[in-house]
Amino acid sequence: MMRPVDEFGKLLMEHVRDDAIHEMDNQLLLRGKNSWAERMKAARDTDPEFFLKMVVMDTVDETIFRLLLAIGNEHIKLSFETENGTVHKLTGDGELHGWPMGKEGWIAEFSKERFIDDFAD
Repeated sequence: MMRPVDEFGKLLMEHVRDDAIHEMDNQLLLRGKNSWAERMKAARDTDPEFFLKMVVMDTVDETIFRLLLAIGNEHIKLSFETENGTVHKLTGDGELHGWPMGKEGWIAEFSKERFIDDFAD
């Protein structure tokens, strides 16, 4: 029988780490015709240091996305306790992975590090 901490670790590796690595490997082929791929191609060709900074940022964001997707899709069941002690179930909210994105998302609102909104108009 698997220990609970190992069961959690297995799910975390399968649904977060492995999925994020797979997605970033595919994205870094830069075959797409979207704003992200165009930004990355331009940075790769003109400013390798900026390109690496974007890879770091995008890899972190992809990992957060995958974690929230796994929680929202109930692969990882999670609750959150607020500062006032209220417990909120996060699992089952199929839209949780979208909250960090966009100009009004968590990254834009709360992060102190670089952010590029590839979905901006």
